[in-house]
Amino acid sequence: MIKTLASLIIKDGKDVSKILAFVPTRRAGRKLERVLAEKSGGAAVMPKIIPLGEGDDSEEEIDGVAKIERKIILAKILQSVADKAGIPTGFSGAISVAGELIVLQDYLENEGIDARAINWSELIPDAKKAALMNAIKDVKVGATPTEIRNAAIRQWKGKLSEYSAVYCCGSTASVKPARELMSEIAKLPDGYVIMPGLVEDFRDIGRSDPYWSIKKFVLENGGKIELLDVPGVHEIDFFNNCFNNDLSEKTLKGPGNLTQIDCKTESEEANAVAVIAAMAKERGESVMIITPDVSGEQRIKSALSAYGLKADSSGGTPLSETHVGRFAGLLLDYLGGNENKDAAMADLARMSGNSGISIFDGLKYTGDLSEFIIGAMEKSGYKISNASDANALFDKISELSKLAKKYDLNFQDVSELLQDAIKSESVRPPMTEDYDVVILGTAEARMQTADVVILTGLNEGMFPKGGFRHSWLPRNIARKIGLPDADSKVSLMALDFMTLSCNGKVYWTRSRMAGGNETVPSRFLSRVSVRARINQGSDILDAVRDADNVPFIPIKSIMPYVKYDGDYYATWIEDLMHNPYQFYAKHILHLRKYPDIGDPIGAREFGAFIHDVLEYCANAGISDAKSIVRMLEAEAEKYIDRENVLFKFWQNRFNEMAPVISDVMKIPARTEETIQMAHAGHNFIAKADRIENNNRVVDYKTGAIPSDTQLGLGKETFSAMPQLPLEAMILRETTGNPDISMAFVSLGKNRAGIVEYDAEKTSRSIDAVKKTLEIALNMTKYERPDHYLDDKYAEFDDLCRYGD
Repeated sequence: MIKTLASLIIKDGKDVSKILAFVPTRRAGRKLERVLAEKSGGAAVMPKIIPLGEGDDSEEEIDGVAKIERKIILAKILQSVADKAGIPTGFSGAISVAGELIVLQDYLENEGIDARAINWSELIPDAKKAALMNAIKDVKVGATPTEIRNAAIRQWKGKLSEYSAVYCCGSTASVKPARELMSEIAKLPDGYVIMPGLVEDFRDIGRSDPYWSIKKFVLENGGKIELLDVPGVHEIDFFNNCFNNDLSEKTLKGPGNLTQIDCKTESEEANAVAVIAAMAKERGESVMIITPDVSGEQRIKSALSAYGLKADSSGGTPLSETHVGRFAGLLLDYLGGNENKDAAMADLARMSGNSGISIFDGLKYTGDLSEFIIGAMEKSGYKISNASDANALFDKISELSKLAKKYDLNFQDVSELLQDAIKSESVRPPMTEDYDVVILGTAEARMQTADVVILTGLNEGMFPKGGFRHSWLPRNIARKIGLPDADSKVSLMALDFMTLSCNGKVYWTRSRMAGGNETVPSRFLSRVSVRARINQGSDILDAVRDADNVPFIPIKSIMPYVKYDGDYYATWIEDLMHNPYQFYAKHILHLRKYPDIGDPIGAREFGAFIHDVLEYCANAGISDAKSIVRMLEAEAEKYIDRENVLFKFWQNRFNEMAPVISDVMKIPARTEETIQMAHAGHNFIAKADRIENNNRVVDYKTGAIPSDTQLGLGKETFSAMPQLPLEAMILRETTGNPDISMAFVSLGKNRAGIVEYDAEKTSRSIDAVKKTLEIALNMTKYERPDHYLDDKYAEFDDLCRYGD
C-alpha cells in the first residue's frame, strides 16, 4: 500500500509540497517518507504527512483532562450515588467502576455519541445501571483524550481545499470522525481514499465479514467505489473466498507463502518465532512479527536475544511489571495494610537486599507522594536499576501528588490510584533504526510489510480478541443509541489477518497451552483450514525441540592445584580467603568476567568515582564542602542524568559526606601511594588511599566498614578483611615506626565520619593479618567453599561450575 501511495503522489507531476496524505500511524508516515525518497533517487520534497488522530501544528491545542483526574472526579461522584447504583461506598470500589465507565465513555465518543447528553434514566429500565451511567454527565473538567483526538481529525475537514491533492491510505474507517474526514476527501476532485483488501461484493455477510467497516463507509457515501488495479497475483482473492459464506467451491489452492506452526506451549512458540527470524536474517531478509499481547512480546524479545537479534517494537512493558514499579506496588501493599502484607514484606526484603524492612514502620505520609516513595526507597536501601522505568514511575507519582492535594485525597485513596496507574501505564523503549526484527501490534502493522511476516498468538480470545461488551449497556440499547455490534472488533482483526497474510513468506503460530489452560485455534485459522491445506512447519518445531534436548554430561569436580609464587596485592587477599577459586581465576589464569548486558550503575561504580574525586581534591588542595559537592555532582553526571531520580539519592549522600571529606582534606597526606614489602618469601604490594604524617594509613570506604571481628580485634584473632591492616603492616615494616595507626574515612549512607584505630589496636590487627597470611600462603587447592557466599565473592562461580 505504501508503494502504491508513493507512486500516486509523484506520478501526476503535481507540486508534492502541496499534497496532503493521511496514514494510520507515525510508523507508516516514516516508511512513506523513505519510499518517496527512494523513488526520487535520494533527497526529495515531501508532502504533508499526517497520522490520523493528529491535528495541524498551527492550531491551538485543546485543553484536556488527564485520565487519572477523570477517574478521581468520577469516583467521587460514584461514591455520592453508591447506594443508588449498588456499588461499594469506599473509594477503592468506586475507582474500579470509574475506570470501566471511562472506557465506555471513550467508546461512545468514537461513534460520535456524547454520553453526557443522554438521559440514561429514560433509556435504561434498571435504576442502578441508569444511576451509574448518569454519573458520567457530572464530569465536567475539560475534553477527554478521545475527544481531543477526534476533534483533531475533524479540524482537517475545513483545510482540505488548501491542497492540490489529498490522500487517505490504510484507514479501516472504523470510527466516525475518520469516516467523516474520508467522506470529505472522497468528494474532492483530487481526493483519494485507499483502503486495505479487495472488496468486490458489498453485501453484508454477517459477523465474520472482514470488510464490515469498509462496506459501512462505502455505503454511507453512495455505494460507489473505484477499484485500484494493482498488477500481480492477488493472494487476497484466496482469503476473500475463505471468509465469505459461499461454499460452492469446496477446496481452494492455498498460497504457497503460508506456513502454520502449532506449538505445545507459549515458550515453545516464542522460540519457534526466534528460529524463523534467525534463519531469515541469515538469508538477508527483513522480518516483521505481529503479536496481539504484551506478554507475548516480552517472551519473543527474550527468545530473540538468545540469537543476538535486536527488536524494535511498538508495544511496551506495563509499569507494574518493571522492577521499580513492582517495588512501589509492594510498598503500597505493605504500608496500606493489604491482607498479603507478610508476603509483600518478604518480596520487599528480597528486592532491596535489606531484611530489616520494619524500618518502614516509621514512615509518615504527609501529603507528598514523591517524597514518601523516595524516603521509603532510601530507608530500605533499594537501588534503581533502570532509569527510564524510574522516570516513568516518578512522572506518574508527581502527577498524582498534585491531584492528591487538589482533591484532598488520603493515603489509602492515593495508594489505590497509584496501584491502578502503574498497571495501566506502559513504558516503551526508544525507537531505533538499529534493529534486526520489528515487533508490532495489528493496528501498528497497517501499511507495513517485510520479506518474512510472523503472526503469533493465533488462539481464540487472543487473535481475535472479543469486541467491547459492557454489562451496563445491553445490546438492544447499544444498537438504539447507534453503537456498532461488538463483533465489529473481530471483523477488523480479520481484515488485519488477511492483509498481513498477503506478504512474502508468512508464518502463523499458536500455542496449544497458554497459562496452564488448553486453547482453541483462532477462528481465522479454522476458516482457512476447511478450505485449503496449509503447510505445517514441522522442520521449525524440530529445530526448536532439538535445541532443548541437550544431553546431560557430568562435570568432573577436580579442583585446580598450583603453588602461586608471584606478587600479592593487598586487595587480593580477601578473594583468597573467601573464595580461592575466584583468586585462581582472576590472578593466576587472568580471566575476567564481563558485566551482564544491562547491568545497572551500582555500588562499584559509585565507589570508583567517589575515590576519583577524593584523589583530585587531595592533589588540588580543595577542602571546601560546597566545592566538593559540586565536584561529586559533576562526576555523577558522567554515569546518570541529573533528571534521573537516582541522582536525588546520590545528592543526599554527597551532602552527607562532603563535611567529612572537607575535614579529611585539611590534613596533610600522601595519596594513592604504592608501598611494598617482603614477607615470608613473598612480595606484598598495596596502594594506600592516604598516608598521614608517615604514621597513619587511611582507607576510603563508601560501603560498610569492617567490624572489629573482621579486623581480627574480636575473640578470634583472624582477619577476614585484611586490606587495611596489611597496608599498616607494610607501612610499619618500611618506616621502622612501631606506632603505626590506621583509620577508615566512612562515607556510607548514614555513617559518614572517621573511624580510628590507635597504635595498640592496629598492632593487634597486624598480628591477626600475619596469622591469616600463614594459612593463605600455604594454599594450593583453589576450591570454591560450600558455604553461602556474598555476591562480591561469587562472580566467578559461572566459570567454576563446582558441584554441578
